[in-house]
Amino acid sequence: MRLEVFCEDRLGLTRELLDLLVLRGIDLRGIEIDPIGRIYLNFAELEFESFSSLMAEIRRIAGVTDVRTVPWMPSEREHLALSALLEALPEPVLSVDMKSKVDMANPASCQLFGQNWIACATIPPHN
Repeated sequence: MRLEVFCEDRLGLTRELLDLLVLRGIDLRGIEIDPIGRIYLNFAELEFESFSSLMAEIRRIAGVTDVRTVPWMPSEREHLALSALLEALPEPVLSVDMKSKVDMANPASCQLFGQNWIACATIPPHN
């Protein structure tokens, strides 16, 4: 479950959100803070009653203007968009890390090196 919390920039607001989750025994999987007044929370699905109660409590926090569920965290949405773009590109594209290990390879780059899609993702690093 992912929530988008619309809020004012106020010292301690994020802490209050996290305290609510801790009090309810909710294990936070991820948090992202957008500088334009949004906080994104990712945690396991809740039963309807617990979820409704949590949403009401979040709305009562000073500085929170609204809260709603969203399908993706911002970083997940960016990752999906980048993956779709890379897969659709006809040109070969590789991304390598600091140790020369291939992080990402699109189908065109795999075809260029004569590798299948799975083998291409496991190209060993070289020096």
